Amino acid sequence: MKLSDIPRILLILFPSILILGFVVLLTFFTSHNIHDLVQDIATTAKVHPMVGILNNLGIILWTSSAAVCFFSALTLRRNLSGRFHAFFLSSGLLSAYLLLDDMFLFHEFIAPINMGIDQNVIFLVLLVAVFAYLTAFYNLILKTNYVYLLISGAFLAGSLFVDVFLYESLQEKIGLWEHFIEDSFKWLGIVFWFTYFADTAYHSFIGPVPDKK
Repeated sequence: MKLSDIPRILLILFPSILILGFVVLLTFFTSHNIHDLVQDIATTAKVHPMVGILNNLGIILWTSSAAVCFFSALTLRRNLSGRFHAFFLSSGLLSAYLLLDDMFLFHEFIAPINMGIDQNVIFLVLLVAVFAYLTAFYNLILKTNYVYLLISGAFLAGSLFVDVFLYESLQEKIGLWEHFIEDSFKWLGIVFWFTYFADTAYHSFIGPVPDKK
């Protein structure tokens, strides 16, 4: 190891230790003990590891989408125009939010129960953010294989529509299978979301880079 490696090691250690400290703090401000906060959900809840498999796979793809975007923004920053770099960075941030929202049930649990924010407000803020994102990068997106993004949006919107407008009626007709329909739409939306950004990043690496100046 070289002395020049020390700052990089510290850069890795510092946020990692902060997260450990945050976990410890949660034991004082919540009703959960340290075992609940560090073990996997299946062990803590004493359920089969396959419980929640579709949601877990979706979280993996959300994570992969964010990683692809952040990695592309970082490694291609010298070859991309500032606008395309901003596109990858913004896409990574949006994917990261959707990941955290899905993983920690932000709009369903944390915001309304712990923060007193109605989930409709969260939906409205997200809608405005997505509209601003699409408006800012509309012309750039048209230079990519945007059909994947359109399909993703359609499936994710379908999942939200089922959840908001059809939940009770489907529950009465098909019971728990309503969740399969809703989460199938969401799963397919996540798949095409990841496909779009992976495809866009791939073509940015092999060139020609869209919007390159």
